[in-house]
Amino acid sequence: RRPGDRGRRRRCGRCGLRSSADPCPGCRLADPSSPRTLVCCDYAPPADRLVTAFKYGRRLALGRAIGAAMAMRLEADRCEHPLPRDTALLAVPISSGRLARRGFDQAAVLARQVGARSGLPVVAAGLVRIRDTRPQPGLDRGERERNLGGAMAARVSLAGRPLVLVDDVVTSGATIAEAERAVRAAGGEPVLRLAFARTP
Repeated sequence: RRPGDRGRRRRCGRCGLRSSADPCPGCRLADPSSPRTLVCCDYAPPADRLVTAFKYGRRLALGRAIGAAMAMRLEADRCEHPLPRDTALLAVPISSGRLARRGFDQAAVLARQVGARSGLPVVAAGLVRIRDTRPQPGLDRGERERNLGGAMAARVSLAGRPLVLVDDVVTSGATIAEAERAVRAAGGEPVLRLAFARTP
């Protein structure tokens, strides 16, 4: 059994949360044209420890393993949901301050790993944070949305490009939604959200 197959049957395709129904009750009134959310696992032990060690412990080998799991999940999904022609991967960016402290952008690392395994091109540095934001942990959904509003912009032309937005963890969805807003403002088309983990 491929990683993610079991989760595919037990998750809402819209938000990625575990659910016996697809879409889940919370997503039934959502815009049907909004991108689906594809994840490998819940952000819970042991996956949360993997992500923490990768992001904050600078254990880049774990990034390769996480990216490989994401690529396998994506490839399994593409059998049922083929991606549009010329689809590319686009990492959700971190702020310049966090990049300086951490030394790398975890979503960019994961996008490169997924791209190498899936054959999809990666739009390098396609999005940028144009202002620093408060750290998201501890904020409720509304606070997260206000915190991130207008925080990202495209650095390159995305006109007419179908894009898979890549991040390590989806919590409320506010961060990746802001990335999608920036993509649409630049003429791109978000077609899928891909993350390693989803916060229950």
